[in-house]
Amino acid sequence: ALQSIALPVIAGRDLGTYLFFYVQMFEWDSVLPMSMLFRTPVAPLLVGGSLDLVGGYATQALMAVLYAMSIVCWTRVALVFGRRAALLTAIAVLLYPGYGILFHMLSSDSICAFVFAVWTLLLTRAWLEPTVTRFALLGLATAAAALTRPGYQVLVVFALLPFVRAMPWRARVTAALAYVCVVAALLGAWTVNNGLRY
Repeated sequence: ALQSIALPVIAGRDLGTYLFFYVQMFEWDSVLPMSMLFRTPVAPLLVGGSLDLVGGYATQALMAVLYAMSIVCWTRVALVFGRRAALLTAIAVLLYPGYGILFHMLSSDSICAFVFAVWTLLLTRAWLEPTVTRFALLGLATAAAALTRPGYQVLVVFALLPFVRAMPWRARVTAALAYVCVVAALLGAWTVNNGLRY
C-alpha cells in the first residue's frame, strides 16, 4: 500500500496482448487468434479478469496481496534454514526495490514472480515431507507456472526428485507419477483446447 502511493499499478509489458487474449478467451470464434496462440492463459485471465470484474483499484489491491503472499512464501522457504534466515529473507525481499516494482506492473512478470514463489514453497514442502498429495500439488504449481510462461515447462524435471529421497520404491514411483500426471493433464488440456479452436 505504501509503495502504491509513490508508484500505482501501471500497464506492464504486452498488456494489450493480454487484454486481447482475455476478451477472446470465452468466444469460440476469435478475431485475433494469434494472441491466443502466442500467450499462455494464466496472466491474461488474472490481469484481464481482475480489471474486468473488480476494476483498477481492486486490481491494485490484488497485486499488493500477490506481492505480500510471495514474500510469505519466500520467508517460509527460508524458515527451513532457521528463524534468522527467514527474517533476513523477508527483510531483503521487502527492501529490494526491483521486486516491489515488479508487482506494480500488470504483466506476466509479476504473475510469474508470484507463481514461482508458490512453486518453490510447494517444492520445499514436498522435499521435506514427501507424499503423493504434496507432489500432486507441486505438479499443479508446475502446470500453473508453465501456463504463465512456457519456459517453466522445464520444471517437469523435478518429477525425478522422489528418486533421490530415502523412500520406498513404490512411494517414489507413485509420487513421481502424481507429479507428472497432473502436469500432463493440465498442459495436455490446454494443448487440446488450442488444437480444437485454432
